Amino acid sequence: MLRSLRDKAHIEELRPRQLHVFDDPDRDDRGWVMSVAHLVVVQEASVARVDLTPVAEVHGTVYDHSKIIEMAVDTLRASYRAFADPERLLGPEFTLLELLRLHSAIAGEPLGKDTFRRHMLGQLVETDAYQPGVVGKPAKVYRHAAG
Repeated sequence: MLRSLRDKAHIEELRPRQLHVFDDPDRDDRGWVMSVAHLVVVQEASVARVDLTPVAEVHGTVYDHSKIIEMAVDTLRASYRAFADPERLLGPEFTLLELLRLHSAIAGEPLGKDTFRRHMLGQLVETDAYQPGVVGKPAKVYRHAAG
């Protein structure tokens, strides 16, 4: 799996984790087939050379692959509901707006700004920095409270 992602998709520095073993005897008409699914989360810049399809637009998968995709999406969404940026997709420092945009993209829907802010602030540490190079009032920059 790692070699395939590295050689075909040109994605390096992967940290895969096992998602689930799919072993329903009826999942393939040809016989009992087992699949071990892994979840790999990468920064957008890492997949610049790859054609991506939004999860909501994935249709017509074979066997039980739609279940595998659904479980991966649900797992990632649950992780981001519980933690600010568990996969560290934003890097060490970020604004609340950047974090909100990331969470909205993962949730697949816009999230309420005020509720999101209240939910996240306990997991973040405000730095002395402000977002550089913006028009208007610059946003405060935060980092993760732990880790």
